[in-house]
Amino acid sequence: MSISERDIEIIKILLNTDEPLVVDELAERLRVSNKTIRNDLKKNRRILG
Repeated sequence: MSISERDIEIIKILLNTDEPLVVDELAERLRVSNKTIRNDLKKNRRILG
């Protein structure tokens, strides 16, 4: 499994945000669906374990 540019962007956003984010906010920022964000977060959790 490899990390995509979007995965890197998600990680950057999460690391640089002081307040909690919801999936809707990430999806809107990255212009993808909520399902895509949820799938990416699951994948990243497995990779970063």
